[in-house]
Amino acid sequence: MESNPRLWSPKRRRFLKAAAAATAAGGAISCSGPKSPWRFFTEEEAATAAAIAECLIPTDEWPGAAWAGAAVYMDRQLSGRLRKHREAYRQGLAAISRASLAAHGRRFSEATSEQQVSLLEALEAGKAEAPGWPAAEQRRFFSLILDHTMQSYYGDPRHGGNRDQVGYRMLGIPATPVRGREHHDLTAPAAPGGRRS
Repeated sequence: MESNPRLWSPKRRRFLKAAAAATAAGGAISCSGPKSPWRFFTEEEAATAAAIAECLIPTDEWPGAAWAGAAVYMDRQLSGRLRKHREAYRQGLAAISRASLAAHGRRFSEATSEQQVSLLEALEAGKAEAPGWPAAEQRRFFSLILDHTMQSYYGDPRHGGNRDQVGYRMLGIPATPVRGREHHDLTAPAAPGGRRS
């Protein structure tokens, strides 16, 4: 998905950085089947979740949340410690796709960045045109997926997100040591989206 600097304001990016300190990640995992790489999500749900996450933490000079594995994090956690949110995700992602189809004639993951952001702004305000989806539930789902996107981007990479520790590097905080690796292996910063040598 193309990055558009207008889509997410620097103020919001600073908020996400500040809120990262309060983010916690963790959880158990389970498996839903051999044919799909997803444990809980369908392919369409995963694409929608990744597109939403990318709008919330978009690619700029650093890779965004989709590249960093937000959908992988959510999928793993919805099979474990976030299991209680499964129904909210099933209903919310389906409702967002229906609203996008009604408004733009395409699924959310296939809509333009501007269309996606416009729909998420309506969702955040509880004003998305999604029949049968009350305003309070819309706002709750927006808050839920925003929290989980932040957890995925700034949490421990072993839980499925924060690929190549991009969230840590963006914040300029030390990487989490990995068992079996020497500390000096983690001191050289990697380029955005790159790997340490």
